[in-house]
Amino acid sequence: MEMVLESIQSLPGVSCVFFFDPNVGIASRKSGPDYNEENLTSIARTLEKFFSWGAELFSDIEHISLQYDLSCISVTHATKRLYLIIIHDPILDANLLDMTVSQALNNPKTSFKSGLDSTGTASVSESGPSGAAQPANRRMEAILSSEPASRILSILEDALNKVMGPMASIIFGDTREAWINSIDRLNQSAIEQLIQMLCTEIGEPEKIKVFKNLIAPNLKSQ
Repeated sequence: MEMVLESIQSLPGVSCVFFFDPNVGIASRKSGPDYNEENLTSIARTLEKFFSWGAELFSDIEHISLQYDLSCISVTHATKRLYLIIIHDPILDANLLDMTVSQALNNPKTSFKSGLDSTGTASVSESGPSGAAQPANRRMEAILSSEPASRILSILEDALNKVMGPMASIIFGDTREAWINSIDRLNQSAIEQLIQMLCTEIGEPEKIKVFKNLIAPNLKSQ
């Protein structure tokens, strides 16, 4: 999630970019000091209504743009739960923005690598190029639902909740999904990879330090 925001914020003219969940609020954001969470939440809720109205007329809608004199707002239905909202200058090339958003959401290194289906919701595929189911993913899910793997994941998610609050469940679920698709076996190296992915999503050094301090004693006892 943080990687997606950073890649979009790096575009010249982008002043604010954030993920919004109608049930939770702002999940994560990158913006300057001129934007506060209360105002952005209010804007996002209005935009979510616009998007819902548009979806009633066009079932395959994935993106809307609003243009004002001094700024533009872009809204993309990134996953079933999340909207990606970008505030930027009118001079920013629309094609460049669309290309950057598409690449960021479908980058294999992010939790959005499965892309979007025709309804604009997350499309998590369990099929390879031939359409055959991938048994490796199902086997990994079975392993992770049993001990001691399930306890380790619970420890990580509990620590993330303490560090990031309500948005933690969204971040953990998306990161866990991306992690499962990137490993072929469960070992210490794979667990360390998941921890690093979660730290990347947390983004802030102080919060990362707290997260690692929370999980360290519990993981040692496993």
